[in-house]
Amino acid sequence: MKKKNFILSISLAFTKKNKKHFLIPFISILIGTMGLLVILSVIRGFNDYFVESITSFFPHILIEGSSDNSIKETEKIISVSFKEGVILKNGEFSGIMQLSSDNSGLDNFNEFIIEGKTPQDYDEIAIGKVLSDELNAEKGDTVQIFSIKNNLQPETQNYKISGIFESGMYQYDSSFILNKGDDLHWTAIYLKNPLKADDYIKNIEGNAVTWTEMNTTFTSAIAVNEFFAVIISLFVLVIAGFGIMNSTLFSVLTRKREISILSSLGFTYRQTSLIFIIQSFLISISGIIFGLLIGFLVLAIIQNIQIPLPSDVFYIKYLPVKTHLSDILLTVSIEIGISMIFSVLPARRAGKIDPMDVLKSE
Repeated sequence: MKKKNFILSISLAFTKKNKKHFLIPFISILIGTMGLLVILSVIRGFNDYFVESITSFFPHILIEGSSDNSIKETEKIISVSFKEGVILKNGEFSGIMQLSSDNSGLDNFNEFIIEGKTPQDYDEIAIGKVLSDELNAEKGDTVQIFSIKNNLQPETQNYKISGIFESGMYQYDSSFILNKGDDLHWTAIYLKNPLKADDYIKNIEGNAVTWTEMNTTFTSAIAVNEFFAVIISLFVLVIAGFGIMNSTLFSVLTRKREISILSSLGFTYRQTSLIFIIQSFLISISGIIFGLLIGFLVLAIIQNIQIPLPSDVFYIKYLPVKTHLSDILLTVSIEIGISMIFSVLPARRAGKIDPMDVLKSE
């Protein structure tokens, strides 16, 4: 126990003497930690925003036909049907997806109505905000919808716009319309935790799909963005790792005499190497702590000033940030792991120094 405390004391003493040489690795780790935390938090913010926007509007599980639901964590169930078509107004037209339901099902979308109300009659529809702007259509206007019946015969019908909704997803607000219908072919299930939809669908018999399968473009984009952001951050951390390695190697090369004395006093190869590994660990921990503190400060500033995003690129108004404990643990784990890996090689060199060769040169 005394020897372990002595090793720690030596590591602290070496670090204090060479603090100028560890300044750059310390700053690199600080920046890497701060950057990784901010990037992961921004990605998490975008992910949570898109998941919440999709799952609050679109059903989490769709089962063809009627279904005796046995899922315990079901929040609500409605009956729906889908049909593609084309909407036309004043020479402007756009492809649409009709989402039909009964009165109780349409009540589920009341929270998204920003003007007017959900359809109450069969000749009424509610359209998305983006689609409303594209068609220059307002509440109370009449539009035509062209669609194909089940017998493959074309159908044209006039509808009155009863309301305009905004779901938070461009895909829905630009192409979905809500209308009242009776011929409903799908059972739509909303779960308390939509992220469990893929687990629950395994126990459902018949034709069923989840919200992730119906929105593969968004879920794939989220995964790709997260992957590349982490890769970029890792490059920054690897550079910091090289800085740790060079500084530790410098500390070893300038302390050959001290290392030889420790070896003469009975320090083993592992104990000598451990001194410099602890030295690197102390620098890493210091950089991580300050990096986390500055990272939290940056995230707080981003949340308070609400950085606007270009409306022609993003459908969300401000840069979203959300930090999870898992992101903090991942950041710390990656930082410590890289620092330890890059400190092993120079630390091993310290353990291999021959005290006789050093003492002869002295």
